[in-house]
Amino acid sequence: MEKIDIENLDLRNQDGQVDKNQIVDIRAASGTNFGGGNFKPFVHLHLHTFHSILDGCGSVDNYIKLAKKYNHPAMAITDHGTLSGTFEFWKKCKKAGIKPIIGFEAYVNDNMGDFEEKRYEGGNSHQIILVKNKQGFINANRLAYKSFAEGFYKRGRIKTEWLFQYKEGLIITTACMASHIGKLLFEKKNEEAERYFKRLKDEFGEDFYAEIQLNELSVQKHYNSFIIEMAAKYGAKIIITADIHYALPEDAELQDTLIAINQKSQLGHSFKLNARSLYYSSSEDIYNFNYRFGYDYRHDFIDACLENTLEVAEKCNFDFETDTEKYPRYEPTEDIIKACSSKDTTEIIKKIAFSKLKQKLNKYKENGIIKLDDAKIKEYVDRLNYEISVIEDKKMLDYFLVNWEIIRNYRNKGLDVGPGRGCFVPGSRVKMEDGMYAPIESIFVGDIVLDAFGKAKEVLDTLEYDIDEEIVELYFDNGKKIVCTLDHEILTKNRGWVKAVELNENDEICEI
Repeated sequence: MEKIDIENLDLRNQDGQVDKNQIVDIRAASGTNFGGGNFKPFVHLHLHTFHSILDGCGSVDNYIKLAKKYNHPAMAITDHGTLSGTFEFWKKCKKAGIKPIIGFEAYVNDNMGDFEEKRYEGGNSHQIILVKNKQGFINANRLAYKSFAEGFYKRGRIKTEWLFQYKEGLIITTACMASHIGKLLFEKKNEEAERYFKRLKDEFGEDFYAEIQLNELSVQKHYNSFIIEMAAKYGAKIIITADIHYALPEDAELQDTLIAINQKSQLGHSFKLNARSLYYSSSEDIYNFNYRFGYDYRHDFIDACLENTLEVAEKCNFDFETDTEKYPRYEPTEDIIKACSSKDTTEIIKKIAFSKLKQKLNKYKENGIIKLDDAKIKEYVDRLNYEISVIEDKKMLDYFLVNWEIIRNYRNKGLDVGPGRGCFVPGSRVKMEDGMYAPIESIFVGDIVLDAFGKAKEVLDTLEYDIDEEIVELYFDNGKKIVCTLDHEILTKNRGWVKAVELNENDEICEI
């Protein structure tokens, strides 16, 4: 059989047009020579985990086991509209010696607006986006953020122009039949589909790949033919993907269940995917799909498409930096700059902190529970300076200010804001110094209570605020009861501190 150089394949005739007869020729029947069980290395570049909500049902752990079994050196994650599962995916792949490729399958919609939203279901198309490097990861996050901040309607959406704006460090493919090219093609708008293909190729150059799939859907053959024709005409390399949604063939039923839940219908009465081959496949599976589903592409053509997936994997070299802390950068608003007479983070946090300290000391003076002299005031000032220096040394000043700004904004809007830990509600019992218990609302500044470690502590201040949270009542075999928020932590003898909502009958609560 003559070897076809798919990398440099030119299917144009003397008039410069693609000869469709030659397209058919490269798909000549290859007989039954599949993979031979040797599991030729290639890389899955279109893969969904359960982070593709109510669609994907595969776990990273199961995918990794199969990747190692099938001799796959790398693997991509491309969940629908989200990067939420990427860090877990990266960690587990690195540990297993599999190269992780970060990405997602974005929803593209260039017709966002009132009219489009009335026909939402047909308005979005799919776009595979893969990260090459650090800048690519930054841009992928920018696209994901804009999809929710500016393009959200039932799900996050981007525009093609945003994709071009943030293209640096990214690789894209033509994606599946639900792509924009696929939509145009099945609407018989072939010329528009070709123009869009060319736009993507012009923008991304060698980082644009034509994606075909081998499944049992008859329309996939029509889509593949168009993609192959466009790839030959515009010089794009072709990759084969499997649009993986689950690990094993039998897991197709699990995906049916997810779809039924998504559509709020009973099993058997909901939409069911006719494609039952969306499992994590080996190279032998790919060759079998080619024959079993009637594509009959030549063996060397399949070889070249699989080899191109290895090329993509070679280009993708992004790693999370886990050995350094990454905190947000604080950008002060004009009122903060004016109040603090500075844009410098250190100056701002010092002025805010010492202003609060002054308020606290004035309160201590008013209630007289602490004798304040110059030495005591200096003790507080020195401690605050030390705490700020520790925060600054940890490079967390901006982090503290960002959180402070969020809380300040909520309070300015009249919203309830409480501490970031569980809290007691009226009626909760607090153990006093003499061993007796008192309801928390009867505790005042100056009272002596026992802390969680049994040490006597003086109450220096109290905080009371309204909450809008779900409350849980805990009943104990000694007849006592605790009423608190779900996230309030209770000290147990067998598991240490446990959130109230996570307690069970086997937990032994410390004395109450």
